[in-house]
Amino acid sequence: MDSAVGDIATAKELLRTSLANCTAFRTWDGNDWTVDQAKARIYLDSLPPPARDSQDYTLAELEAYHPFAIVAEPDFDQQVRWMASASNFDAFVCSGVLLVMFFRTVPDDVLDDLPSAQREMDNFIGQLVRSNDRNSPGLLELSGQAGYLRIYEIASTYSSFTHPDERPAIGDEQRHGLVVRWGLTQ
Repeated sequence: MDSAVGDIATAKELLRTSLANCTAFRTWDGNDWTVDQAKARIYLDSLPPPARDSQDYTLAELEAYHPFAIVAEPDFDQQVRWMASASNFDAFVCSGVLLVMFFRTVPDDVLDDLPSAQREMDNFIGQLVRSNDRNSPGLLELSGQAGYLRIYEIASTYSSFTHPDERPAIGDEQRHGLVVRWGLTQ
């Protein structure tokens, strides 16, 4: 992957780095990933293309990716904007909105108990956003520190399970989305 250049790519990469450094992400679904291993599970804009010459992933390919996250610009709202600083019109503040989508296979032990699966996801997202422990940081504990994205607001936007009609193609998948509002200064 090319290096991030410019505000948009830099914001995505900083959010990816922030997520990979969150204890909740590194231990998601019982994993014990290093920061680099976690970062490899966070994709920018989409999953890599299917392994074979096809437009569609096989069920096995999709399940092999789980759990993972995708950082992308949402198709709503003002994704990125540059505004002159109120105190210095030669300096600009860049801010925007990114969407983080989380995907996992519903664990077998809660497959027949979707409220428990939802509780697990809610607990994961809650710890990922704010752990209240700087030794096991969440996104808000890292926000604004050197090397991490400055986050102004996080909103949970959706949570869902695979519809039964989709299970043959994508399996028993659980999804959750976060909208992240961020800002950079120049």
